[in-house]
Amino acid sequence: MSPKRAITKESRASHAPPRLARNPRKASRVCKRAAEALPSANASNLASRGLLRKAPPVCVLRAYGSEFDPDDFLSGSELSPSSVFRRGEPQAPELPDGPFHDISGLHFSVSEAEWTSLTGQVRDAEQFLITHKTELLRLVTFPGLERVSLDFPLDLRISQMTWMQSDTFPASLAKLAGEIGLDLEFSIYRSEED
Repeated sequence: MSPKRAITKESRASHAPPRLARNPRKASRVCKRAAEALPSANASNLASRGLLRKAPPVCVLRAYGSEFDPDDFLSGSELSPSSVFRRGEPQAPELPDGPFHDISGLHFSVSEAEWTSLTGQVRDAEQFLITHKTELLRLVTFPGLERVSLDFPLDLRISQMTWMQSDTFPASLAKLAGEIGLDLEFSIYRSEED
């Protein structure tokens, strides 16, 4: 696709947001290049319609539930979410006829450390948990909430030459998360070379 060609309704189906979502690192670079290639008026127009997505954050706190009301929680919160979604709303603004969210939730950016720096992500996450502990305790007990987790993305390092991958969370992070009631998870992404 030529960088100057506008995205039309017909071309959106083949424009690849679902495919890019499988590899957020690649999606981040593609969105950045697209925004740089477009005149600012076109880029802001596309961004306002949800067609240019912001680069995904690295470590994310996810909170969701089928009966959770994110607006009710946020009305008295000091936390600022990176995304909010509500049950029954379209999953993508550019696809108003669905698919639709079957749960409501919030995502909070916790770290902007490099994907290759689990140590940096963990350091940022620990600081986030310490700084916002009182508010996070309120979140995990909020009505309708089913799950709250810290999600750390990692690149898949398994290949023909490397047959095992092992990553661990330090006890200090596990203790902080446990005191609050947060799950810890890794999301492992295949590298661009695969």
